[in-house]
Amino acid sequence: MASDQFQLTAIPFNPKIEQFRLWKLKVQSYLKSFHLSDEIDAEKPADTDKNIKVKTFLLLSIDSETLSSLNNLENATAHVLWKQLCQHHERNSAVSRLQLRNMLLHDKLKPNERVNDFISRIVKVSEQLKLIGKTPDDDELLLCLLNGISAYPEYSILSTSLKTHKGITFAEACSLVLDFELEKNLKSTAADSLNYVNKVYQRKSTENLSSRDSYCRYCKRKGHKYDDCDRRLKRSLKCHIGGHQIKDHNDRNSKFY
Repeated sequence: MASDQFQLTAIPFNPKIEQFRLWKLKVQSYLKSFHLSDEIDAEKPADTDKNIKVKTFLLLSIDSETLSSLNNLENATAHVLWKQLCQHHERNSAVSRLQLRNMLLHDKLKPNERVNDFISRIVKVSEQLKLIGKTPDDDELLLCLLNGISAYPEYSILSTSLKTHKGITFAEACSLVLDFELEKNLKSTAADSLNYVNKVYQRKSTENLSSRDSYCRYCKRKGHKYDDCDRRLKRSLKCHIGGHQIKDHNDRNSKFY
């Protein structure tokens, strides 16, 4: 009776290797809910109503490119179709697992890369391994992090120290490394600011020396430039304010006295 209620609702197949395990789990759970999991777990007659329904369900769920890689689609039972699919993708999953583990254990912090980006990459590979059923343990993730940062002198001492610290977790090590990076960047920023101030001071000192040695094209005198010439701008040579001359400073009745 349960099989009569079975609906042909496809579960889209994801060709990505790391996603096959999840898709397989979904299909098994879905068929089990209709008491039809036996049709893929063991060989059953191909012409039964149950087998035809499960085979149709699989054909509708799997993409055309993947189906073209399978043999004898017309005559294969649901079990044979399922078996071919599992053998192909689980074999590829083994290769993918080796590649991901190799990537995890040999990955390094790149030049000018932020530590947070490196940690994100480690976590991403870890999640991919988890999807194919080979979740790395905390010690492996910790080793990947510490080996990855040890190539740089500024992190080598920290890496060595954390390796000798018993009981430290991957999450705790990540927090310590990120704090170390932040402190290092703050020191670098402070040093850059000091260098900037020094450069500005040196530039102004150079400009002042240049001003004393400058030559005005208007009055033909040294000590100022054309744009700042008191005579050209009709300003007092004493207070450098326009509207009066030096003699006005000696006039007690002058408003400039």
